[in-house]
Amino acid sequence: YASIKMGGDNSIPEYNTVTWFMMMFGTAGSGTGLVYYGVGEPIFHLSYNRYVAEGYLSFDQISQIAINLAYYHWGIHAWMCYTIVGISMGIVAHRMGLPLTIRSGLFPIFGKYVFGWFGDLVDALSIFTTLFAICTSMGVGAIQINTGLNLLFGAKQSNLVQVILIALMTVLGGISAHAGLKRGVRVLSIITFCTMSALAFMVLFLDDTTYLLNLLVQSFGYHIQHLMDLGFYSDAFEQLNVVVDKKSGPAVWMDWWTVFYWSWWVSWSPFVGMFIAKISKGRTVREIINASLTGPVLFNMIWFAVFGGAGLRMERLAI
Repeated sequence: YASIKMGGDNSIPEYNTVTWFMMMFGTAGSGTGLVYYGVGEPIFHLSYNRYVAEGYLSFDQISQIAINLAYYHWGIHAWMCYTIVGISMGIVAHRMGLPLTIRSGLFPIFGKYVFGWFGDLVDALSIFTTLFAICTSMGVGAIQINTGLNLLFGAKQSNLVQVILIALMTVLGGISAHAGLKRGVRVLSIITFCTMSALAFMVLFLDDTTYLLNLLVQSFGYHIQHLMDLGFYSDAFEQLNVVVDKKSGPAVWMDWWTVFYWSWWVSWSPFVGMFIAKISKGRTVREIINASLTGPVLFNMIWFAVFGGAGLRMERLAI
């Protein structure tokens, strides 16, 4: 199925490959989440994760596990949600001529029933889940901006300030959406991606560059080695919450982190999946899989190696 196009066999992509990738990456909420969790998540996992056992693992091992858990939450497992929805919606919309709505993705299974009350229910559910996803992303973004303003200018940290920031983000997002894909979302995605890339390169070259590059290579190999067991590990013994040797991880860790992340990513998938389908007319299944499961995942790995690695080095120096 790799050569199947989102559209007719002779259809041509509307956007060049670089712009298309930036638009895809920029709509996934990764920008806000990466900035918010880039340093914080690996640092948090130093003292609180499913593998922490006092006197059992060295600080080096715990540091590597911390990076690996961030890779797990922001890697291929997460982006698969968008890939599945994007390909499904692209095929039914551009090849089968159905409306670009979530209900259309279920047409091959339920047929004409998706155009009745059942389809209305599916679309309503997708709207609600997207609403929750946006609220989460805007919430962490507002907290991040409020904290930055407090550190730089002494601005008060409060719910009121964060509500105002969310309102401003909503207005800016509305202006971008009103301007359309080519003049709004496309331009905003390019600016965002270039800004984040520049920030990552600045930290890479201004920090201990050799260490960060070594960490990136090492963490990539470590993640490949543990990818299978991470995906299937469900904290079965930890959630028994029966302490035997004081070496078990926290019973609630999976709920606070992995389950939260999966809920967040899945709730974004109706919006991001439809957007991927919208901008991918003329692209093949192979191109969509490569763009959504290769480029963004590698970018996220670089980001956490750079920012998380810099944070871990500072934490080590502070001990």
